[in-house]
Amino acid sequence: MTRFHLAGAGVPLLFFVACSIPVGEAPPEDQAPVVPAHETQVVTAADVDSPIDLSVRPEDLPIPPVATAAEIEAFHARVRRLSPTEFLDLPAALSQVLIERECLIPQAGSKGPLGNVIRGEFFAAGHESWAVTCSRNRRSQILAFRSASDAQPEIVEEFDDQVCMGEEWNCGMLYGTNINAVGGEYIVRHYEAYGGPVPPPIDHQGINVGIWEKASVVHYFHEGEWLTLTGAD
Repeated sequence: MTRFHLAGAGVPLLFFVACSIPVGEAPPEDQAPVVPAHETQVVTAADVDSPIDLSVRPEDLPIPPVATAAEIEAFHARVRRLSPTEFLDLPAALSQVLIERECLIPQAGSKGPLGNVIRGEFFAAGHESWAVTCSRNRRSQILAFRSASDAQPEIVEEFDDQVCMGEEWNCGMLYGTNINAVGGEYIVRHYEAYGGPVPPPIDHQGINVGIWEKASVVHYFHEGEWLTLTGAD
């Protein structure tokens, strides 16, 4: 399988084929893991004001080889995008920054535990930081906050919301991108299995960006810049 690279606004959009089962970091809705309360807040379908028909699984709605404007509009209508205020563990200062940026937080699936807001040690060991996927004007940015009061987050990666509709990544009518924190063991193991850029010495966590049922890349902060390392294949 060809590895995908999402980083940078200049990356071309992908096209359309079918997908099978998720990578471990983004399980299907009917097999969602138990998520610690300090990481996410679980909501039910009734809690979300959404036009989504929950009786239809989005991954069962294949996209034709060339999507029409109507199909793209239908995709965006199905995406579950939530206000930062829905994430009760997100620090108030960060929530306010996201609101000022007109960010909504997209979810990889129509229901289940909330995602795309994570905390970890992304800049230095022992230093808590946050990462959030911000969707605005149908494009997503992964923002990294150095602290619970950081008003100037770094843009780690940027891509179109419908990247999962691409040739290698078609996930039906589904926003298919999810982030999670990974440590040195994950980074080294995947490098040894699949190759790619040689990781630097690992002493803190990276941000794993996965596409449902396909692959992922790891963004790791090192010497003032974000490196793109091997994730799942």
